[in-house]
Amino acid sequence: RMGDRALRRLDWLFRDWRQGRDPEIDRRVYWGLAALSDQARIQGHSGQLTLLSGYRTRRTNNMLRARGSGAASNSYHLRRRAADIRFDGIEPG
Repeated sequence: RMGDRALRRLDWLFRDWRQGRDPEIDRRVYWGLAALSDQARIQGHSGQLTLLSGYRTRRTNNMLRARGSGAASNSYHLRRRAADIRFDGIEPG
């Protein structure tokens, strides 16, 4: 089981850095990412991922939408339940 300190460090990594907010991320996000990473390793990849976007405040989400990034107005990022990621060696598809 992951300790509270390690979880808070992950929450900080998933923060909205533009607004300086780092709320508690839904723990299922971390479990899902761990399962995806395990599958990538089973398939011969490193399993290493890059976090592109985690939690977003409404202000950040609206700014991204205004820039045409494709951010949804009701994004799960606002609810602390989403992560945009990239896996090393695996093309998005």
